[in-house]
Amino acid sequence: MAPRRRSNRLPPGTKDEGDDWEILYSLHNVDDYTAINSAASLAALQMVEAIHLQAEFAVARAERDFKAARAATAEAAWAFHEAVETAKAEVLAQFGIDSPEARAIGLPLLTGRRRARRRRSSSCK
Repeated sequence: MAPRRRSNRLPPGTKDEGDDWEILYSLHNVDDYTAINSAASLAALQMVEAIHLQAEFAVARAERDFKAARAATAEAAWAFHEAVETAKAEVLAQFGIDSPEARAIGLPLLTGRRRARRRRSSSCK
């Protein structure tokens, strides 16, 4: 069996994760359980479980904070865009569409625009 990468999280609902919880809670009912390895003692398992739950809660808080920050960023981007559009409309209303000020904010001059020509269809001769 290939070695597992410890940097990857266990996917939710995997057999290993479910078995881990069942085994931990079942060990509470085993009266004669005495671990030879201290890392497998009931107290050590409960401590590791507590650390795991704290880490899971930290991830949940970080995800919630990230979603809130992403929503705030999107709201700020829309507010900035709408403010720029309002300023552009103000420049057009104050100085006109063919003014140098309109050109300074990136709008093309009307006099520089070419009118679209109608194309003659090949059937008309």
